[in-house]
Amino acid sequence: MKNELLVTLQRLRNTVTEGNSYKRILLENASNSKINTLAMEMERKYGIGVKPRVTTDLVALQSKAIRIYKNSGEIFSNSEISNLPFILYAKGTNFDFFNFLLTKHVDLSRETRLRRLLCIYFYNYADSRETTAIASKIMLYFRSKQKNDFKSLFHRKMFAYKDNLFTGARKLLMNRMYQQNGLRATLEKIGFSGILETSRFVLHTLKDYYINGSNDNRKYQIFNELSKANFVGYEFVLPTILDSLIILTDKNNDADWKKCLLKVCHEKLGDPRLPLNQTRWNGTEGVSQKAQKIYLKWLANNDLTLFFKIIDETATDRMWRYRDKFWRAYLDYIVNTKVFFGVDAQRIARQVAKDELLNYGLLDYGSESNHSAFLFEIGKFAFCEWSHNGKLYIWRRDEAPVHFYDYKTNKSKMSRSICVESFIHSSANTYSWQKKVADWLAKNCGIRKSRFDWELK
Repeated sequence: MKNELLVTLQRLRNTVTEGNSYKRILLENASNSKINTLAMEMERKYGIGVKPRVTTDLVALQSKAIRIYKNSGEIFSNSEISNLPFILYAKGTNFDFFNFLLTKHVDLSRETRLRRLLCIYFYNYADSRETTAIASKIMLYFRSKQKNDFKSLFHRKMFAYKDNLFTGARKLLMNRMYQQNGLRATLEKIGFSGILETSRFVLHTLKDYYINGSNDNRKYQIFNELSKANFVGYEFVLPTILDSLIILTDKNNDADWKKCLLKVCHEKLGDPRLPLNQTRWNGTEGVSQKAQKIYLKWLANNDLTLFFKIIDETATDRMWRYRDKFWRAYLDYIVNTKVFFGVDAQRIARQVAKDELLNYGLLDYGSESNHSAFLFEIGKFAFCEWSHNGKLYIWRRDEAPVHFYDYKTNKSKMSRSICVESFIHSSANTYSWQKKVADWLAKNCGIRKSRFDWELK
């Protein structure tokens, strides 16, 4: 198989450069660099080298195949027969057409052609009625083969899944993931290496695994494995992986994994509170609303912790502990958070919170360099807590002078704006201001908390 794959890949490398139709038909979801890298690795490891050359124009081949299908009387050359598997995923190909080619013209007793057909099929895999039928026919031929790199996966048990053959194959691969030590070990064991590691078949199986799999430790293990390669080639399934791990991590209340997932989600999907990132979070292969709600809660907790951690380093007033305790009681209702720091506060934030997600804004002119502000939303209202004995400001959300997506703000914007309510943090140790704010939240946001929820123990 290695020889056949190398020949195929080297031809692809040459034809892609020339703008041949291989790129459109076969490499729709692959990068040229991946093909080149795999071919070079195989040459270096196995000492195999073949002069690349174009044997068939696939667009012309497909046109000829259609004519033959319609009884034109033409015949295929040996070179064209060898390349027939490449038109499997060409636009317009259906099962009847391909079944005709497979039955009448492709000699699957020749292992090189069978392996080429399988490689292309797995790489472009799509779980549809027609492709499942094609897979069934391929596997019926393949079942009789004794020497092949896929034998350990595609054995007799897969045929117990009746009509939905390929779902059965994915289940078998999922079972292997439980047994083997990691994804790469699993793929090497069944003969999927190189470009097939990121084939659509593997991606769909990974998606199934993170949705339906029960081995939580293995899910974390595979995530770590993919993260070492920066998830290159696995972008399609990454939202599903993150969705599963966010829910799992929240259930286990694992602080280390929360920190890890906060960073990965921020790097790969962006901040879900920003409109420009909504497509990545809410697309067809996006993150569920359940997981997004959990992630937003993590972000709120992260910003709240960061805000009060910096206040602890910069403020002389120690009454902030009461504010920290109070707002943590309402954390489940807080959304769209943003911390703003003055110049000195920024410097301290980078020093004391270097291992945490730092996604803050700037406090510019009119603000003290060591001051901080914490902006957040609850219901239809926007709130802002200010460090150093600053007031709590409340506005209607659409009338707030500053927004969580703003890059910078200043204190004068807050103090000069017309707000619906503001509170001075008076007599914190007797819980005077806390009761007033709690009563306001109960009346205006329908959230009822008692002194027991926000009292320092």
